[in-house]
Amino acid sequence: MSAESHPTLPPVRLHSDAELARDALGAPLFARAVRLARWAGPETRVGVGGELAADQLPGAAAHLGLDADDKDAAGYAGQAWRVAVDTGLVDVTEPEEDTGAGGAGEAGGEPYGTAAPGEDLALVTGGAPADVLGLWRGG
Repeated sequence: MSAESHPTLPPVRLHSDAELARDALGAPLFARAVRLARWAGPETRVGVGGELAADQLPGAAAHLGLDADDKDAAGYAGQAWRVAVDTGLVDVTEPEEDTGAGGAGEAGGEPYGTAAPGEDLALVTGGAPADVLGLWRGG
């Protein structure tokens, strides 16, 4: 078969990195992850693997403006938290294996670690579009 017998696709205009980064920042899950990264602080408790402590999910959901009566609100907050952790928007210190002295703390007998905004959070507002897209791809 010759090349002339194959149909050709028309040219398309691809979006610029800046446009793609703007769209990435507007994606609901990523936007929620950024908001939770800004919310993270000294009182934020995490379990093994960096998951947000269950008793903090309602507060995270409220910070995101999710309806407290929505049975899925805590799940949405948990998903956003996972994206924040996985992309480096949040840095976590996991609980120590030994819950004795030196551990981050205990809540209800369970050891917990802590979380804080990560270094990559600064890329959201101060990075190049490629930096934002790198974070989004990481999610």
